Amino acid sequence: MKTETFINRAKELGFNINIRCEDIQVHHHRYGLIATVQINKRYVFDIKKYFDLTSLKEQEKLFSCLVDYARTPLEEREEEKKYIYRFPFHITARNVETKHICRNHTFRESGESNDLIIDLSPMDTVVTNEKFLFTDKEVEKFTGRDRALFNICKKIEVTP
Repeated sequence: MKTETFINRAKELGFNINIRCEDIQVHHHRYGLIATVQINKRYVFDIKKYFDLTSLKEQEKLFSCLVDYARTPLEEREEEKKYIYRFPFHITARNVETKHICRNHTFRESGESNDLIIDLSPMDTVVTNEKFLFTDKEVEKFTGRDRALFNICKKIEVTP
C-alpha cells in the first residue's frame, strides 16, 4: 500500500493524520492519538490506549489499513518519481521556447506505436500530461536513438 493511499483511507474513515519523520500518527477527533505506523520499517505499528474507545467498525477498518501498510515493502510505499525531459537548447517556433520528449501515441495498421517524438507544447501542458512524464524505470527500457534523446535532455522532477 502506498503511503498516500494509507493516509487517504485513514482520512476517509474520519481520522486525522500527523506525519512525522519516522511515523504516521492516527488521531481520533474525540480521543486523540490512537495508533502509529512506522514509515521506514516494515511490520511496525502501535495501537494506543484510546483505540479501544473507538467503535468496533472503526477499529476493524483502521486495523486492516495499519496491517496492510505495515506489511508493504518499503520500496513499494512511495510513488515512483516522474520526470520531464527538456532539450537544453531553445527554439522560437510558434512562440514556444522549449522542446520536450513525448510519447507518440499514434495508431497504425500493425497496432499502437509508442515511439518518442519531440513536442513543443507549453510547460503547463507538459507537467500535467502523462505522455510527457517518465519514471527512471521507463527510461531504462529505451535503447539506441531513443535512449540518446533522454541522455542529451535536462531531467526535471515533476512534483505532484
